[in-house]
Amino acid sequence: MFMTHGCAKLFGEGPQPVMGGMTAINIADLVSWPLPMEVNALFIAGVVEFFGGLLILIGLWTHLLALLATFIMLMAHLTAHIAWFPTLNNGELAAEYFVTFC
Repeated sequence: MFMTHGCAKLFGEGPQPVMGGMTAINIADLVSWPLPMEVNALFIAGVVEFFGGLLILIGLWTHLLALLATFIMLMAHLTAHIAWFPTLNNGELAAEYFVTFC
């Protein structure tokens, strides 16, 4: 399930793949040093979800990737899915993944 959400972010499912997704939140906003190119948070989440899910599936670096996935899901919940009722904007899935990888 984790990999399928990453695949949808990277390769596009629906009208907004990585190219048109969360372009307002980028890494330069999260850290103070600039990157050589625009890398948005949705791309990083997609890479972690897809390739991290694949590596967890085959059993490589599970502890490190679970920690990274926990951080990604926490940031997804606090930035993209924050609302009074997360069930209305699909935030419950980010919360479930966060608890699963803790």
